[in-house]
Amino acid sequence: MRTYGDVISDKITELSGDEVTLDRTEEVLVSLKRQKVISGRRLVTLLGQHQRETRG
Repeated sequence: MRTYGDVISDKITELSGDEVTLDRTEEVLVSLKRQKVISGRRLVTLLGQHQRETRG
């Protein structure tokens, strides 16, 4: 389910000329946050760890 925040962030990204894509793990983490399974702080921690592991 897309939220207002999703719509506005997509539009800002589009207008800035940037392209942001999430991999499957990032999508799952964001989904867990939206479902209130994990906190925002935990999401940031896990996303940071995932990016360090995958992007070097």
